[in-house]
Parts: sequence; structure tokens; C-alpha cells
Amino acid sequence: DSVRYIDDKAFKRCRQLRKVKLSQALYRLGEEVFAECVNLNAVNLPNSLLRMGENCFSQVGITSVTIPKQMETITLGCFSNCRNLQNVVLNDKIKTIRSWAFGYTGITKLVIPEQVKLVESAAFMKCSQKLSLAILGVETKFDAKKSYFSGVIYCLPGSEVQKAARLNGIQVKPL
Repeated sequence: DSVRYIDDKAFKRCRQLRKVKLSQALYRLGEEVFAECVNLNAVNLPNSLLRMGENCFSQVGITSVTIPKQMETITLGCFSNCRNLQNVVLNDKIKTIRSWAFGYTGITKLVIPEQVKLVESAAFMKCSQKLSLAILGVETKFDAKKSYFSGVIYCLPGSEVQKAARLNGIQVKPL
């Protein structure tokens, strides 16, 4: 529990890695730390974690993840190509979900908390055709492009998300 930081690509392509127990003092994971660890199917992120680098868990075998309580950004490609990833729990401090953060995953349902200010283009690119996003924020910006998103967005009437989705031909339903 004395490890506070894991540097870029530390475990990249460790194909035999199946489970990770991270330090409870860990505050930062570098870029691509566990990228391409295709057999990694279990990881519990400690609540001390403040930042995960870009593509940190890209192409791993995890099925679920809970974002630590203090994290504010899901970085670019953080969980991209995690084809088995279906269950994601976001914390109430998340402010930004970057492009490809959850692209090419098996997510079918996700609640985006009210505090989220921005969901970037392609954040959910090529997820399940049945993807249902419930976006709770009235002022949340959603860089909506029909070519990057297939599914249904549930949001508040008159919200920024509703406007952007309608302008881009994305199916929208009221919360």
C-alpha cells in the first residue's frame, strides 16, 4: 500500500495478467499502464485514485468498473476496446468524459451524473446498438454526432443534450 504512482506502460501487453490489487494509497496511473492486458478481468480502483492516463485500460478484459470517488475526468480512450465491459458506475464528481473513453465496449446502459459538464465526441463510439444513456445535467454539453453514437439518449426537456442530439439526428427521450 505504499505505491502512489504507476508510470506509463508499466504493464502494457502483459497478456498473462488476470487480476490486479492496487495500492490504497495510489493517486495516479500513467498512460497505457494496463493497455492490451487482454486477460485482465478484475481490477478494483482505489478511492485514492485521482487520475488515470490516456488509454490506461484500453483492450483489457474487465466486465465492470466503478470510477473512484475523487476522479473528475475519464481520459481519452481510458476504457476503449474493452469489449466485455458492460457495467460502469460513475461518481458524482466526474466533470468530463473524453473522446473514446468507452468506445468499442459492451456497455448497454449508463447514467451520466448531473455534474458532468462535457461528454466529448466519440466517447461512446461503436458501443452496443442498444446503448441507453441517461444524462442528468441540464447544462451538460454533448458533442453529438450520429456517426459516433448509436442508441437512445434520455435527458431533461430543454437541456443542452436534447438540443445537440436533435440537431444531429440522435434519438432522444425525456427522463
